[in-house]
Amino acid sequence: MDNTNMSYRALCEALLKGEPYAGSALQALQGDPERQRYFRPVVKSAAELLSSPLDILEIGCWAGVSTISWGMALRDLQIEGTITCVDPWLPYFDTHVNKADVYREMNEAADTNLIYKLFEHNIASAGLQNLVRIEKGTSREVLPKLTPSRWAIAYIDGSHTYADVAFDIDQARRLLRNGGILCGDDLELESEQIDPSELSAAVRTNQDFVLSASNGRYYHPGVTAAVGELIGKVLVRDGFWAVRIFKDRHSQLELDLASTTVPSHILKFAKKHEGQAPGYDLYSQGAHYFAVSRTVPATVVDELLGRHEMPPLTFRADTLQQVTEKLQASTKKASPEPDETFNEMLEPRIVDVHRGFNIVKFKRTVYGLRQSIGDVDVTFGEDSLLRRYSHRDVVVGTAVDAVKARIDNLETPEEMQGLIGGLRSEVGSELMKIGAELAHHQHETDALSMNLREQCSEFQRQSQQTALEHEDVRLKINQLSENVNVVTNQRLSRVESDVAKIYQSRIWRTLVRVGGLLNTVLGTNSNAGR
Repeated sequence: MDNTNMSYRALCEALLKGEPYAGSALQALQGDPERQRYFRPVVKSAAELLSSPLDILEIGCWAGVSTISWGMALRDLQIEGTITCVDPWLPYFDTHVNKADVYREMNEAADTNLIYKLFEHNIASAGLQNLVRIEKGTSREVLPKLTPSRWAIAYIDGSHTYADVAFDIDQARRLLRNGGILCGDDLELESEQIDPSELSAAVRTNQDFVLSASNGRYYHPGVTAAVGELIGKVLVRDGFWAVRIFKDRHSQLELDLASTTVPSHILKFAKKHEGQAPGYDLYSQGAHYFAVSRTVPATVVDELLGRHEMPPLTFRADTLQQVTEKLQASTKKASPEPDETFNEMLEPRIVDVHRGFNIVKFKRTVYGLRQSIGDVDVTFGEDSLLRRYSHRDVVVGTAVDAVKARIDNLETPEEMQGLIGGLRSEVGSELMKIGAELAHHQHETDALSMNLREQCSEFQRQSQQTALEHEDVRLKINQLSENVNVVTNQRLSRVESDVAKIYQSRIWRTLVRVGGLLNTVLGTNSNAGR
């Protein structure tokens, strides 16, 4: 894989410092970074209509740069919610149709699993592990299985083919809460801005990104056609689009765009071309401005936009005016000095040595001669030397400083290529190390999870056994209570019977005695009457 156009320096720093990475390596930053300034207003708008928690469904996550932007919006607004990430992290571009290097690089980043490792690093370094739920698979595999009417926001930034975008839109409407917000990326042109026949033809090619012949701008035809046909009019800002979804209708969305800014984790990686100066391109990145020599290959420009300037290849300052002034001062310093330029020397003389070159002055000309080519007779003249030697071995000028600057322009890109090779190896080693650590942590987590599941199962078994034992004791107590009641009742009945018998027996004997006494008394009274 040719990764020379990737910012390995910045990637290495992010990995080693444990910070999110949103640069050009592995095509981590997708699309225009300006679009992510609208994430926070979308979350705020959703919270005005829907209660917490506000769950966000992200279809297409790649390196997790946009995932962090959604997480920062929730965190900054102090809104409870989660982010469900749906992505296969597998190659999905047809490089026979989409032939630009970016598609090949993305396929290879996914095929080697590096992009998923970077996603995990970014989520962890942003402190969003507790908010993010991962559903690894294509949207066609995952979305139909998700719970309907659950999410407050659905963000579509996956495959750009018409069929896939249409499927994602249809599923997102099913999954959104009533009044939720459906939004997405890559709507550079709306369908009404393009000739219908041109749009239809572009969709049939399955090309990801094309130039509109009728409009003169590049756009994603699959996104334009699917949004236009399935939804219609939507809010569009810099390619970001959004609409509110109700059960029976779509509603235009109004966002509070006051004080919106590009999220901080992206801002320091976002490179913007600010213009040109003689021999230089001017850029801004983060809070700084840079002037980069046009002799620098475009593939290593990102590597040079760092903390330190490397004159004459790069200059760095806090404002565009300051970096322009540095350029002017450098140009003035390198201008030929009359005394040196016209100081005619009759014999060649080495006046300096610079980066493996001998600096030789002869008559009115200054030569930079690479030491490795041996002795060179400059008296043959400039034309003869340039025919005999490579332009990389012989540099000709009229001033020492100017020749040194040209030597710097020759040598620095080669040194940068060597540095990139070293960084590439370092990045690979670092990613392998991170992968091993993640695998180790995953193993420990799996073991802990298994142990907890076993403990829970044992506790559940013991609880069930205890419940059974308690039930058995309860039944025995109930039976014993019933037995006690029966025996008690039986004994009470017997006692009552015995008491009754005794009572009756005593009464009878008493009555007999009373009767005898009555008879005696009556008999006595009778006799007395006589």
